[in-house]
Amino acid sequence: MSLIRPFSYLSILFVLILLKSETSFAQSNFTELIECSAFATCGECTSHLACGFCVTTNKCVQGGWKGPFKDPEICTIDNWEYEYAQCFDTIFDFQKLCISTCWNIIYFNTILFVLLYLPML
Repeated sequence: MSLIRPFSYLSILFVLILLKSETSFAQSNFTELIECSAFATCGECTSHLACGFCVTTNKCVQGGWKGPFKDPEICTIDNWEYEYAQCFDTIFDFQKLCISTCWNIIYFNTILFVLLYLPML
């Protein structure tokens, strides 16, 4: 058995666990120090780990890749932009444009990983 096979299985397992996670990486005590409402544009807002931009209200609020931390019924996930640059490394830079969500970047990277590395197994 080569060393690549266990690493690949662990990577896939990690991605699956991450996608099923019920909490956001951003939701922790230190993020409450950031005042997201001070950011006026989507690009400024989403450059901070603990902030996301609500398209419905046109405001920057605290949140993570699964949506806002408070009042998720006001800003649904369909109207939520979360583009923190360090969410996952990707060859595309969507952060300042706010045209995709962190979830889409995770999904894209997962598909790319499977297409590139699965044939090697």
